[in-house]
Order: sequence, then C-alpha cells, then structure tokens
Amino acid sequence: MSDLTLGIDLGTNSIGWAIRDTTEIANQIIRSGVLIFNKGVGEEKGIEFPKVKKRTESRGIRRNYQAEKYRKWKLLEYLIQQKMCPLSINELNEWRKYSKKDKRQYPQTEEFLNWLRFDFNGDGKPDFHLLGGDKHESYYLFRAKAISELKKNKKVFQENPEVLGRVFYHLVQRRGFKGRDEEEAKTMLQGSKDGSTKGRDEIAGYIDTYKSLGAALYHYQKEHSKNYEKVRIRQRYNLRKDYENELKEICRIQELSDVDYKKLHKAIIWQRPLRTQKRFNRLMYLRQKQKKGSHKPSAIRRIPYLDIHQQFKN
Repeated sequence: MSDLTLGIDLGTNSIGWAIRDTTEIANQIIRSGVLIFNKGVGEEKGIEFPKVKKRTESRGIRRNYQAEKYRKWKLLEYLIQQKMCPLSINELNEWRKYSKKDKRQYPQTEEFLNWLRFDFNGDGKPDFHLLGGDKHESYYLFRAKAISELKKNKKVFQENPEVLGRVFYHLVQRRGFKGRDEEEAKTMLQGSKDGSTKGRDEIAGYIDTYKSLGAALYHYQKEHSKNYEKVRIRQRYNLRKDYENELKEICRIQELSDVDYKKLHKAIIWQRPLRTQKRFNRLMYLRQKQKKGSHKPSAIRRIPYLDIHQQFKN
C-alpha cells in the first residue's frame, strides 16, 4: 500500500483523481476518474456572479417595501389622530397588523380611495379648484400651495385638514435619495450617464426660486409642458435633504408645533441606522471585557496577541 499514490486535480466544478502504483513499469495509473458537480457561482451571458447575489438583491427589495409600509402606517396613525385622513384606527390596524385568522386588508372605503385621488368632495375629480387650478393641473399643485404664505391658500388648508394630510402622504410615498459615497452623490446631482435619469442640478434653480422641491417640480412641469401634454418629472434623482427642507417649510407656513414636526419627520424622513453586529462577537481570550471586532485602534486590539506571544517566549 505504501507504493500507491493518490493524485488529485481540483477544478471549479470538477475533481479529477488518479491512483498511481510506482512498482509498475509500463502503466503506473491503475485507476482514475472525474467527479463533476455544479459550479458554486451563477453565470449569465458569459459573466459569473455569486449565487447569493439575486437572493441578496431580492431580500433588499423586500426590506425596502416593508420599510415603506412602516413609514406609511406611522404617518397614517398620526393623520388619523389629527383628523387629516378619512380613515379609522381599526381600518388601519386591519392593514398593518397580522393575525392567523384574518389576512391583512388594504383599506377599501370610498372616502379613503377618494382621498388618495385628491378628491375631497367625492365628485370623482381631483379638487384642483380649491387652490385656483383647472382640471389639467398636476398633483404637485397642492405641495406648491402648501408653502404659500397667501392668506387664501393658508385658509384652504386650515379649513380642510384632509388636504394637508394628503400633502404629507404624498411626501411619504417618495422621500428621495441619500448618497452613500462621492460617486453616487455625483450621479444624483448630475444624473445618470445615459441620460435616462435626470439629476438635481437640472432643477436646482427652480428650488432656489420657489423654496421647495414640490413647488420646483410643479413650476418646472408647468413651464415645459405644451398643449396640455405634461412633461414627465418622476424619472429623476431627488435628494432626501430637499424633502426634509420642504417638510420643515410646510410645518412653518401651516403653523404646526415642534412636536408635530418631529412626529412627521420620524414618519417621513427618518431612517433607522444599520444594526450593530456586536451581538455576534465572542469575548476574546485574556480580555473578557473586550470583544472581537470592536471599534478600537488596531494597536489596542493587538495587545492580547502580544501577551500570548510573550507567554510562549517565557
């Protein structure tokens, strides 16, 4: 048996093996074979990628959808308390709370569906006339007038709190992008390289002039539309900071308290920080109070290893 040698050739999706007998003179390979298995990576159009990539992307999309639902539920709860939404807490709970007996059910009341359509009097048409608009107006008209200091516009929101609540709900549906690095921030300002998604620089002048993102988008669309054919304004990068400034301006104009602003900010703008990974760390040997991967200088983290090395030297 000592004269036998096992040779192995490892591949990405196969293992070749052979047994060699060194006592043989003619052919020393007495047995050989190949084991083939699936690759550990996926492949699409000749490009390899980790198999967990699609699963990770799908999980990220699910979490984004879930986070959006949480924001809407939090905002609707506040709007119901302030009588800014034609919905009851029980109807909201049927949507946000899960039970084995009853499935979650999205609110289907006629008043709530009309509220979503900016139809506050139930005539089947958006109520642009409340703010002096015609039937060809954009929904951004309500956001533009929400920061207006004219008494007639402020009176509309004071006498119709559901109109102001719908403006807040319009904000929570799209709260803008927050750049993660310099390259992404540059793209958000200048737009995508292929030009399919516009950047903030295109409407920066409108934001400075009209004081809010909603008003800037409204006037931008109004100036660039011709013959009642509206220019699309959704396919663009909007900064979350602009949404935050608009929310602050609306609360100032509509004379909402700081407590109300903080509740609205938490529901619309605030983002939960990333969860710490310290709960997965184990205590290090000889340093029971210091955990692996802690955010301490590398020189301090090397001390336990230096202590162990010194013990072996002694």
